Order: sequence, then structure tokens, then C-alpha cells
Amino acid sequence: PLIIGMSKVDGAYLYDPVSVPLMECVFSFFFGQALALQSGGFSQWKQIWTPRPFAIFSMIGFIYAIGDFLELKSLASVSGPTYMVLSQSKLILTACMLKVVKGTRQ
Repeated sequence: PLIIGMSKVDGAYLYDPVSVPLMECVFSFFFGQALALQSGGFSQWKQIWTPRPFAIFSMIGFIYAIGDFLELKSLASVSGPTYMVLSQSKLILTACMLKVVKGTRQ
């Protein structure tokens, strides 16, 4: 967020702010796939694509994607340090999502 905030020129971005979370999601997807293959082989990788876990983690990922998009939109109106303080609420959101969506505790 600090680097993204510093990349503003005259209060505007020279790129589409949506490209940052999009590329982060693409990288996370491929990194997760490679990690599953490396740590558990093909059998563990196949478990990622079973319907129940896929539905749960897709819903969580979709919510995070919306959050990432809104984060970048908020950087247009606040400074980097202010945003960093406000973004700490993401930890609380994660804990609530785990409890509600997955039925687990931290």
C-alpha cells in the first residue's frame, strides 16, 4: 500500500488500479497450485478441485477480491500510512469469515 500510494502522480494513478489485485490473484493461484503439487503430489492437488472445498475457498477468495478492489479504491483518497492503520481490520474480518463460513475458530 505504501508503494502504491507513492506511485500516484498529481493524485492519480498512471495505471489501472484493478491491475494490482488482479495480478496478485493470478500469482497466488499459480503459486498455490505449484505448492500443492510439490508438497502432496497429484493426489493432494486433485483434492483442491473437489466440489465442497472448492466452493468454500472460492467464496472466501471472491470476498477477498472485492476487498482488494476496495482497498485500492480507498488509496485514492487517503495516504499510505492512514490506509495501513485502517487495513488492520482485515485480520478481524478473516477471523469472522472462518467462524461463519467454515464453522471453525482461530
